[in-house]
Amino acid sequence: MLHQAQIRAAGRPITFVEADMRTFDTYKPVDAVTCLYASLNHLLDASDLSLTFTRVAAHLRPGGVFVFDLNSRHAFETLWRNPVTEVGPNFTLHRRFDADGPQTTMHLTIERPDHPPAHDTLIARSYQETQIRAALTGANFILHDLTHFNPFPAVPGTNLKQLWTATLDTASYPAHGSTTP
Repeated sequence: MLHQAQIRAAGRPITFVEADMRTFDTYKPVDAVTCLYASLNHLLDASDLSLTFTRVAAHLRPGGVFVFDLNSRHAFETLWRNPVTEVGPNFTLHRRFDADGPQTTMHLTIERPDHPPAHDTLIARSYQETQIRAALTGANFILHDLTHFNPFPAVPGTNLKQLWTATLDTASYPAHGSTTP
């Protein structure tokens, strides 16, 4: 994905950083941080969520914005429970799930003609809104908007995903824009 972003940047003066979201460094303050595609759901412990939010806060300029999305518990219960097989023009994808409380393990098998099957495992978890709000407050963010939505018209329910928008509370977080929390 990083390689594709660099190609699409087409010579623009953009710095790309590949790092663990719990420990990243942008090397200079930024105006906005996004974390999309339910990436935060792959942090398996609430303390990792707090570490990540603290790192984001440490890198934002005054008034900086943090936008992220999460899969809700309803999404996990609706989309991450029953086995699924998808057939494409040159592949078959099998997904099966093992759920344990808020954490779910997805087992993937990809079959392609003339290739041995490929296997992978993906682990994710749901967070309660109270946990997200506590992590934001702990990192000195002010929540501005929380939108519940469903990007999958064929799936029932309106709360499959959550889009969160927060800004740094510069009044209570004087170290804004620094690179160390």
